[in-house]
Amino acid sequence: MKSKLSLCTLPLAVSLLSGCQSAYTPAAPESLCPESQADRSVMLCITSLPDNHPEGEQVYLAGTMNQWHAGGDQHKEIILKDNGNGSYSHELSFDKPGDIHLFKFTRGDWSSVEIDNDRYDAPNRKVQFTGDKQTIMLTIDKWADLEGGSLGSRSTLVGKLETLTTTFPQNNGERTIRIWLPENYDASRKEPYPVIYAWDGQNLFDKQTSGYGMEWQLDETLTALEEEYVVIGFDSPRDALPRYVEYSGLDWTHPTVGEVQARGSETVDFVVDVLIPALEKQYNISSSPADRTLMGSSMGGYITLYAMSYRPGVFGTGLALSHATSDRYGGKQLREYFRKNGFARDARLYLDMGGQETVGPWGPDEWLQGHHAMVAALNDAGISLQHQVIVDGVHDETAWAKRFGEIFQTVIKQLQ
Repeated sequence: MKSKLSLCTLPLAVSLLSGCQSAYTPAAPESLCPESQADRSVMLCITSLPDNHPEGEQVYLAGTMNQWHAGGDQHKEIILKDNGNGSYSHELSFDKPGDIHLFKFTRGDWSSVEIDNDRYDAPNRKVQFTGDKQTIMLTIDKWADLEGGSLGSRSTLVGKLETLTTTFPQNNGERTIRIWLPENYDASRKEPYPVIYAWDGQNLFDKQTSGYGMEWQLDETLTALEEEYVVIGFDSPRDALPRYVEYSGLDWTHPTVGEVQARGSETVDFVVDVLIPALEKQYNISSSPADRTLMGSSMGGYITLYAMSYRPGVFGTGLALSHATSDRYGGKQLREYFRKNGFARDARLYLDMGGQETVGPWGPDEWLQGHHAMVAALNDAGISLQHQVIVDGVHDETAWAKRFGEIFQTVIKQLQ
């Protein structure tokens, strides 16, 4: 994508000095891009496409601004404007300074999503509105479908990871249990290892196994901190509704998916009564509630909170990051449950929410409202509680990884 401005079109004296025959010079990328026109907007401008980009094909924008819609629905799809000079652009609107959008480019569906030069998944792009008009110039390395598909994500695992398979009560297929061991793990050590149990196990340690090419980096973080903890993750269903069913303690109705007939009590009972006893026989991990932490994010945060009340005294600490407990996600019923049933007297909870969380059609206001309502309910229940709002926090594993180290040191370690 180069502007073929011939040096030979310059004045004769300049042409002679340049030794011009038929040379071309690329136009400066910024000259290809239009400027933002609206006050609260950022101009996204692609200045370079893959060499094999099909002539005349459109480029689509998919992200938090349109519920990650890759194309095919005129009410949701965003098609970049072809500027006629080899660049493509879209003016992205924002509500206020500090607001964030995550996004990727496609050619109309997820099979044609952008990938990197080595054919691996490209990470989500991120743009934050500063309050001033700006133009951001971008390039696309390759399209997945034109390169034989994506190779997925590179493995990012650090340390030793073992796996077991089982079948959860709600799922007829095999489910993976992932056990991460510290570098100097000693099966015969006199003092058993403290343990962190976590939901969505496929997203905890390795981009290669994660659902969206992002991971919590629990392995990297605990290794860097030189902490001798065992982490055990329970993989979750890939599809939305089965995950809602498995991670919900009470029935509720999702605005777009429909009725969620909760089986979270079965999930928690299976983990507590079947999996944990079996794991404690196989690994040198503590059975003391004070040494057990349960954690999760989004719906994993929901089921963490629920488990701490439903099976009191099993886990000493519960961490619920970006917890999906707004009223649209059954939050009202859950808050009432906590006020009625309470928690173990010595239980401790941590919960947080990012100030830039967007899930589906619902933006930060929805999630912050749910967060503050849950904080109030937990205070009413009398549980020991730490909570915070992360101003720039978004709803993904990269954001949770970024703050896990601090949470570990200020919550888990402080309570040991």
